Amino acid sequence: MGPVQRLCGGTFVSDRPETLAFFKSNYPELKKAIYRKWVGPVNPGHRCLKEAELVVTGAPHESVLGRYGAKRVMMFHGTHRALGETFLTELDVFCHVFLNGPRMENQLKRLGREFSFSYTVSGYVPFTDFPESDDLARISILEGLGLDAACRTVLYVPARRDCGSWLECAETIASQLPTDVNLVMRPHPNQALHGDFEERRLYSRLGKALAERGRGVMDLGQCSFPDLMSVADVLIGDATSPSEEFLLYDRPHIITETYPREKWLRAYRETGMHEDDIEELLGLYDTGFSYSKGGFRNWAHAVETALGEPDRHAALRRSYFAYAFGEDIRGAAARAANRLTQLQNS
Repeated sequence: MGPVQRLCGGTFVSDRPETLAFFKSNYPELKKAIYRKWVGPVNPGHRCLKEAELVVTGAPHESVLGRYGAKRVMMFHGTHRALGETFLTELDVFCHVFLNGPRMENQLKRLGREFSFSYTVSGYVPFTDFPESDDLARISILEGLGLDAACRTVLYVPARRDCGSWLECAETIASQLPTDVNLVMRPHPNQALHGDFEERRLYSRLGKALAERGRGVMDLGQCSFPDLMSVADVLIGDATSPSEEFLLYDRPHIITETYPREKWLRAYRETGMHEDDIEELLGLYDTGFSYSKGGFRNWAHAVETALGEPDRHAALRRSYFAYAFGEDIRGAAARAANRLTQLQNS
């Protein structure tokens, strides 16, 4: 939301103090307000929503937004959603939807029916904040994390608990990766902020393991996510948004597949997605290495292979990225802001 708010104004509203703190650290110049359900008229978030003509959000939030008269506009948080019949019913409350690229538009068209909303293929707005690769910036970012800028860097970004690899893979990655590479571990925000007892114990063990190996850090928000992406030579992920976002830098990535692709296949079919759309989404696995299916001895072997063969999946990475996000990726925020201004004036 930040890149668009920069261009067209407005106030960022959330009921989570930690979300507002994160927003402030990344966009200190932008307006924000906390929403308190039980405070009533003195609630700053309530006043903002009551006065708003348009609300841009990443989910329907019917229990809250249904109380207000503003038109709702959908802007997806992640790189994709399963745009099947099941999810389309959730979009009925929106007057307009921003799509992340050609892939999403084709998914809507393949459903072959009319919709209650209009849409714009804006592109993926978060890419506005992803920096270009730069040697001086790379040195600054890595040294700021206490890492060795002369070494190559592996970034591990697992998905949320229900489909992520954090509990299963984090310790083995930390123990098996060679110490001549930097290792940055970035757990999913939900686990970082609201982890259960087992996850908190894992943080403690990992902190000790990373201190012992050297050239390792568990980053819970010290560095911006786009900055981490820009300095990584290899990404380890779970075939969710970070795996797709990293394709921007055209570097090798590894998918853990602790949550196997077969489960995603079933989940997509249950939403009523077109089979061609499902096949295209699963094409992400062709753009990188699979740890569970790649025959690797351990994580050291997997990372060494990825670093040694960075171009093995290059053609598929580029074609997948272009189809998912389009060509003018840096202009997404401007397109979205322009369309919001038109909607507000209409």
